[in-house]
Amino acid sequence: MRSLVFGRTHRLVILFTLLLLGGVVLLTGSVAADHQDGDPASGNITGTIENEIGEPLGDVTVSIAKYDDLETTTDSDGTYRLEDVPYEDQTLEISDPNNNYKSVNREISVSTTNSPVTENFIDNQALERTTGNVSGTVESTGGEIEGPIPDVEIAVSHRSDQDLIEGTDLPSTVETDANGEYSIEVPTGVVDIEATQDGFEPATQSDISVNEGSTTSVNPDMSERLTTVSGSVTNTRGNPIRDATIEVAVDDPDMWPGLGSLTATTDSSGGYTINNVPVSTTSPEKTRTITASADNFMSSEESSSISESGETVNFELDHVNGGLEGRVVQSVDGSSAPLHGINVTVEGEDTTTTDSNGEYSFADLPFGSHELTVEHPKYETETREIQIRQGETSEEEFTVERTEPVELSIDSVAPDSWQAGDEVTVSYSFNETVYDTVDFSVDGIVSPTTLDTEYGTFEGETTFTVPERQQINDGQYTIDLSALGTSKTESFEVSNVFDSEQVEFSETDYQSPAGDFVEVSLSTGDLDEAYILIGGDREANEGNLQNYLDVLHVSGDATFVINTRLVGSDRDSEDVYIPVEGDVTSYAHSIGAGSEPTGEFSDVSFEDENGNEIAGTLAEFRTEMGLSARGSPLQAGRYRLVAGGSGTVIERNDNIPDFRQPVARSNLVFTQPEIGEVTTYTLPPAAADRVEQFDDTDESMGTGDIGALLGAATETDRVARGDRILIEVQSVGMYGALMDRQASENSVVNTNQDGPGNIPADWVQTLLDRHEGVHIELTDTELGAPNHGGSTLQFENVDESDLYILPDDSADQWNNTDAIGTDPLIGGFYVVIDTRGNDPFDRQPRDGDELTFDIAYESPPDSRYEYKNYDFSIGARPNPFDPAVNEVDGLEHFPYFGSSDTTVSANDSFVFEDPYIDYGETTLNDELIVAAEEGSVISGETNIAPGSQAEMQLIASNRPNPKTITIEDVEISEDRTFEITEDFSDFEPGERVEVEFYSQGRLIENRLIDKRGVRVVDDLDNPSNFEIESLTEEAEVVRGQRLSAIETTIVNTGEIADRQLVEFTLDGETIRNQSVTLEAGEDVSLDLSDEFVVLPVGEYEYTVRTEDDERTGQLTVTEPDSENDTRINSLDSEGPTVSGSPEETGDPTESDPEGLFGLFGIRSRDVAVAATVTGAMHLLGQWT
Repeated sequence: MRSLVFGRTHRLVILFTLLLLGGVVLLTGSVAADHQDGDPASGNITGTIENEIGEPLGDVTVSIAKYDDLETTTDSDGTYRLEDVPYEDQTLEISDPNNNYKSVNREISVSTTNSPVTENFIDNQALERTTGNVSGTVESTGGEIEGPIPDVEIAVSHRSDQDLIEGTDLPSTVETDANGEYSIEVPTGVVDIEATQDGFEPATQSDISVNEGSTTSVNPDMSERLTTVSGSVTNTRGNPIRDATIEVAVDDPDMWPGLGSLTATTDSSGGYTINNVPVSTTSPEKTRTITASADNFMSSEESSSISESGETVNFELDHVNGGLEGRVVQSVDGSSAPLHGINVTVEGEDTTTTDSNGEYSFADLPFGSHELTVEHPKYETETREIQIRQGETSEEEFTVERTEPVELSIDSVAPDSWQAGDEVTVSYSFNETVYDTVDFSVDGIVSPTTLDTEYGTFEGETTFTVPERQQINDGQYTIDLSALGTSKTESFEVSNVFDSEQVEFSETDYQSPAGDFVEVSLSTGDLDEAYILIGGDREANEGNLQNYLDVLHVSGDATFVINTRLVGSDRDSEDVYIPVEGDVTSYAHSIGAGSEPTGEFSDVSFEDENGNEIAGTLAEFRTEMGLSARGSPLQAGRYRLVAGGSGTVIERNDNIPDFRQPVARSNLVFTQPEIGEVTTYTLPPAAADRVEQFDDTDESMGTGDIGALLGAATETDRVARGDRILIEVQSVGMYGALMDRQASENSVVNTNQDGPGNIPADWVQTLLDRHEGVHIELTDTELGAPNHGGSTLQFENVDESDLYILPDDSADQWNNTDAIGTDPLIGGFYVVIDTRGNDPFDRQPRDGDELTFDIAYESPPDSRYEYKNYDFSIGARPNPFDPAVNEVDGLEHFPYFGSSDTTVSANDSFVFEDPYIDYGETTLNDELIVAAEEGSVISGETNIAPGSQAEMQLIASNRPNPKTITIEDVEISEDRTFEITEDFSDFEPGERVEVEFYSQGRLIENRLIDKRGVRVVDDLDNPSNFEIESLTEEAEVVRGQRLSAIETTIVNTGEIADRQLVEFTLDGETIRNQSVTLEAGEDVSLDLSDEFVVLPVGEYEYTVRTEDDERTGQLTVTEPDSENDTRINSLDSEGPTVSGSPEETGDPTESDPEGLFGLFGIRSRDVAVAATVTGAMHLLGQWT
């Protein structure tokens, strides 16, 4: 009781403090708003006025348009202030009494919320200067120069506002045009102008008045300033030159109109004088170019500024010299080869080098005799005397002898044996600075042609194609490469033993992941048989051969599949090289690499290029080639395929094995095995090996059905019991081991086979039992909980109808085919699981179990897969699945990972659930609600697979003749929702009905997914109706007393029980939200007896509101009779009511929490009072 009294007192203190603060605020606001003197309300205007360059403007008039007495002028700093400007929209007028600036008007508003007003005229709103124009024509009169003068610079200076010109875009200078005319815009006022031009005295005119918008004419007359240029002209020996021409250059004849050319001719003493030469008058001084020229002499020129006293310019002219040109060549087989970079020297004068044409030239050589020398480190030096004639160009050609060997070589030719149609590449080097071409030819194949190189060290290559068999005979052919008289040759054999046409592999490269299958096709044309060499090549820039070599025999056209996991192992030829069309047999996998050629391989021999036998068996030839035992299957990389027309295998000169008569080439390109993504889907119930639920065929689905299977699947993270699980796995590199013995019978690998192409589950178990480093598992995420042993998918002793595995016979799962190559036979696999029974799992998963599918390629650190030792030298082969390594910390060794690789994996998880149905419209007891009408809608959601066949039955069994309505083909949509529309008008509202939801395709005992009661109603949109049956319309209560006078009765006039929120509001504020649960026809009475009134005396509207109804009443709050009654009474009555749930109290109502104010002991009814106070404060305009 003590804490209760304290809490209520605390709330009263807060309320009275709010009221006191409100009164203070109201009192303060009324004083501030009262104008006691009765004068019109007014404010002030202040601001700053500047010109366009930011200078403050003084003495500018500022006034208000409608008030003659509201006028002022700006101070020297450009500021102004107007006081007592009436509160209203005004026009502010700005004007310059001197008319130097344009007047401006601005509309402003002066009010209580906008005073004082600051109006600045600055920056882009500054006052704009008034301007006028000065124009005219500049001429020269009364002298040698007569007429208008172009290009005269007119400079303007303003007496008071020069800064304004320099700080704005007004020009300070202008030039006259071709007619001597000019025009320039300047600020109004007094200006001075000055006209300047080279050769004239500057002309100045002052005190020019410029008015706004007008043009002032000013026509300067410029006085010429002329002088003389004189001097003498001699030769280099000091002798005078008569009749030499001296000229002062005039860049623009129109600049000095009427002056004419400025020239003179020397007299017998070589002297000259040129009159009327304009003086250099501008700053900086301009120079004049003075030129002297005479016959048989080189012209000369001087540049000089011209002073007032004249200039003396003397010239010394050189005689005209002669020139020399020629060529330096080497004689090659009666022709001349031009040499580049040969040094050519005229003794005592100059040195040059020959160009790419062997040519050289000299200019301005003194006439007379000279010694000319040509030299180069690789050629003999030659010197001869030549004559240079004045004004002529002499010619001299040199043929020099080579003294050093030419650096030319043929570096390589590939291939080293040729057949018709082969493309041959010749690589060569040429290192010469004097020549940049070589001649190339192949007798009978390539006509002589010139190859461009580069000066200096050059490495190049050229290619040609060996002609067709009809155009070339077998025999020796020579490549010839020559330059500067030196030839390099190499001879090669063209051997067209066979008449075979179009012998070729179907692909240039066969690309597939290492450890999987790859299909190879060879067309043999008119050959009855052919041989294929596998491996034995080297990668670019690597010294060692690929460590594998085998010879295959094919009969006619052949297509075969290679199990790359078994190549080189102890498996038979038909397991490793699976025939699809034609016959294919492996030497190593049939007769054995250690056996001498026999049977199909009786024509096989092992020789060098000279035909000498170097090995009697394939094993011996491998040893001869430097090959050694493999420690693991063929890894990712390139392995050469060479087709031969005969079985003669040779070691080429470059130590590469080849056929003596190769007829076609290709490559096996194995990519690194990878694991991509794992994706889980759900499918409607059916056997695991069937596409559809009710597939009545006897055939299991095959790889051709994968598209249809995915089309019916839905990606998911939850699966309902009885539905199928579909797991899509992206993985490559494991299928050779998975299908090691039965691959030839599988239609995915061997297209000649019939059948679906599925992978039996026990094959997977066999793979997992081997030490192959492949881990595949579907199990509980939390396997082996205390009360649950966990569930794990089984891969042995499982029927295909329960667990079905299909390989993906395409690369469609992969976005990036670089990882798996272009020709994989298998790009991944699909696992289909029927969950209707227990068979696929060791224990049936429980509702809520999280299952994870995991696939991994394992690799312990610092170790790798290794075969057990075997004697490679005698042709022995290892067991492919009995490695020499053991598990390390539970990890096996994936054969395609190295010691630095680590385990890679992928997984996906989903939750296993019991199937359920959630209807959209239900009662409080979870009964389905339907309307007894046509077009009634039932909707809901489920967790069973989209596309499942489902039906519903609604049964009215309480009739003498029970009524059943069956809804077939309930469609489960992609988001697992459903909606049906049906006629239920045969049902009676309130009638007892049951609904059953079935899913077809499940086991009979599990087809019923949901069964529950149904409430039939008239109106599905409003099955319950909480009507306010009564409400106290008028109530009067003393301030501080309880609101027990306000009562209401709520009745559910609908057809079903429901729960709604009843809201009480007072004066627009919610004071209580109360949850009410009523059966159909049940009512409840509510009142506000727990609420106290702390509102000011007055009348208030209160409202009671349900989701279906609303009514209002009027509350009158009166003053208490005595001061003691003003406090909130009944402190010993019940505390604040916070009702429990109906189950706890037995009451159909419950109150909501009182919100944030409850933290401070203030209830929602107090909030209403506080809101009223603050609302009044706001309406009075004093709330801040």
